[in-house]
Amino acid sequence: ITDGKEMIEPLEERLTGRYTKKSVKHPETGEVIVGPDTLISEDLAREIVKAGVEEVTIRSVFTCNTRHGVCRHC
Repeated sequence: ITDGKEMIEPLEERLTGRYTKKSVKHPETGEVIVGPDTLISEDLAREIVKAGVEEVTIRSVFTCNTRHGVCRHC
């Protein structure tokens, strides 16, 4: 997250411990780095950032499709 040009929280830190909602693909090769519904470890987060990925769709309580409550991934 940035505020203008100031880095507030690096992407790597925001990803660690979260679940992906969609596959994360390498921006140049299209190779899948992480599949959907995968817990992102520190190593995976580092790999995603190193590949140059700038945006990742993660699971969230705001977008959970569970009929009642929130699923364990969100």
